[in-house]
Amino acid sequence: MDLEKLQGLINDDDIEVITLHGHSKASELYVEVAYHDRENQFKWSGLIPYHYRRTALFIESEEALSEYLIGIKPYFKKDAIREWIKQEKELWRTKYKGKYVTKPFFDELAKMKWTSKFPPFGIKYFYESDENWPDDVPKIGKDAEQGCVGCGWYDIQKWRVILNELIKSQ
Repeated sequence: MDLEKLQGLINDDDIEVITLHGHSKASELYVEVAYHDRENQFKWSGLIPYHYRRTALFIESEEALSEYLIGIKPYFKKDAIREWIKQEKELWRTKYKGKYVTKPFFDELAKMKWTSKFPPFGIKYFYESDENWPDDVPKIGKDAEQGCVGCGWYDIQKWRVILNELIKSQ
């Protein structure tokens, strides 16, 4: 994917394409974007997946990605985000009440920022560090993996073995 070509295809001052990111371990590709809602003096910025096998999203060209980013722009306006959060909170209160495995993911998404690690199954155990993202570790890119060390999602087998050993020893 050519970043300059992608930037040139988007003729919208409210969409700022910043850079491209990949996660080689998970075979995922992201575009870092800022959506400006100037009418409401609001800006959303973050990573948007464009090659994500878990959801069968495979955007292969700059043209297709530019169309995609333009098409999803309405979802990043202040009122749309507020409405999404309202709808999702109601869904968690009713349909998903008592289902806590993925609730921490929603809670973080609702804040629209990535500031902490999400513990598996709601078990706040980290064999290294804690749930807070280290200040000296970037949140994106290859070096960001270091921020995940100690969390069960980083190495679920190691996390499980160490946690079970801790439980047995007590």
